[in-house]
Amino acid sequence: MKKLTIFFLVVMVAFGAAGAFLVGRYREARPSGLLSGPGIVMPQRAEMHEARVDVAKPAATPVTETIRFGAGRLTLASADQDLLISGTARYRAESQKPIISSEGDSVTLRSGGDGLSLPFPGRGRIGSEWNLVLARGIPTNLDLEAGAVDSRIDLGGLDLRTVRIRQGAANLRLSVSSPLAGNLDSFDFEGGASDSRIDGLGNTGARNLHLKSSAGNFELDFSGSKPGAMDVRIESGVGNLTVIVPRGRAATLVPTVGVSSVSSHGSWSKNGDTYSTGGKGDPITIRLSLGAGNVELRN
Repeated sequence: MKKLTIFFLVVMVAFGAAGAFLVGRYREARPSGLLSGPGIVMPQRAEMHEARVDVAKPAATPVTETIRFGAGRLTLASADQDLLISGTARYRAESQKPIISSEGDSVTLRSGGDGLSLPFPGRGRIGSEWNLVLARGIPTNLDLEAGAVDSRIDLGGLDLRTVRIRQGAANLRLSVSSPLAGNLDSFDFEGGASDSRIDGLGNTGARNLHLKSSAGNFELDFSGSKPGAMDVRIESGVGNLTVIVPRGRAATLVPTVGVSSVSSHGSWSKNGDTYSTGGKGDPITIRLSLGAGNVELRN
């Protein structure tokens, strides 16, 4: 019995040594971009590449400016400049390098490949970072689509005729910090599950606004000085909605579907099912549809 026990001990030690040897050889031979775990292989954070983004102004206007950003971090600003779009793009995979195409009065800037950004605990993100400046003084129809992003966007001072923004799960801060040039006909925003804030909507002068969020916190600030009556349709799924209208600006809000909890502050007052500010000037008329959640009205 003693000899049999010794035999099994020798066999176990041999298997342990062989296993350690094979694991060591595997670690030496595996690609440097891979990290192993129990039953999984995950990419490590790769080094960032950086490229200039320089898009020339087309001869014809208004320009249809299309930006397709997969995921990561997106910053947009505006300035007086010779290029239609300028800035930098940082990306981890060569397949994510931005692609620029143009035809006639249309220009498209998009992420290469699928542009995905995948989070790995302790390893950061495998994704892109775009820091772009859009040219002022050019009549533009802006079409922006982004996936899971952390966005900081300022459209102030641009000459926009239509705005269409589609965004997935995100942390969004969008502002119109100064009045838009020209006459904006429509402003259409749709966000996924997100924490979104849009400031300076009163600087758009848009006749028609459609603002939609499927879930999360959604804050809309109608501050601004550009004149014009505004017809606003707000749709919010599940979450908290805050509507801010500066004191003195005329506004009415009519809940249409699903609104169960509304708290009003400042100059907002309720008459029947309608909330209003009692202000003056070009009115803001808001129709609100809410799936489930809370609404706060304030100045």
